[in-house]
Amino acid sequence: MKAKIVRVDNYVVTETKALAESIHQVRATADKSWAAAQNSLQAKYDMKKGEASATWNSLVKIHYDGVDYDTGLVIGAELKNGKVTTQIGFSAQTFIVYNPSNGKLEPVFAIKNGQVIFNDALISKATIENIIVGMDLRSKNYIPGQRGTRIDMVNGNFEVNGVSSTYRTRLTNKGFYVYSGNTPIIELGEFI
Repeated sequence: MKAKIVRVDNYVVTETKALAESIHQVRATADKSWAAAQNSLQAKYDMKKGEASATWNSLVKIHYDGVDYDTGLVIGAELKNGKVTTQIGFSAQTFIVYNPSNGKLEPVFAIKNGQVIFNDALISKATIENIIVGMDLRSKNYIPGQRGTRIDMVNGNFEVNGVSSTYRTRLTNKGFYVYSGNTPIIELGEFI
């Protein structure tokens, strides 16, 4: 068993270049396996090229049975070709954002094995190439048998209620209906 703490602080300054970096690592080792956590900071500027960058990298890693397992966060800003770009990157099997506002940590959303999981979402506009709906799809104004649209994916029911001032239409898996008020005046399919 071994444990160590490593800290490296370095800076280099020339007439046209400057570099400053700091690395702080803690590590625990057992036989051929080890666990480590590391924070790295780096800032550099090259006046001759007109380029600069600043990064902060936080990484945790476990080396077990000959395989590395790591997760981390990198925050960076870069000046190149007269343009500044900024990035935040995460690397993890599971990434979760929590909402502590009600006194407990409830996940707002998670990314797990490449899939994004939302408990609740409000999306103003979306373009979706493929969609698989597990239960129910409804319009915001849906009231059963009165207005709006509903697709029941489990039972195969499809209901479209169009509404005018006195008439409405309804399309379900059982038929097509036209109503005057609440009275069906045209029924195609099963009679109500």
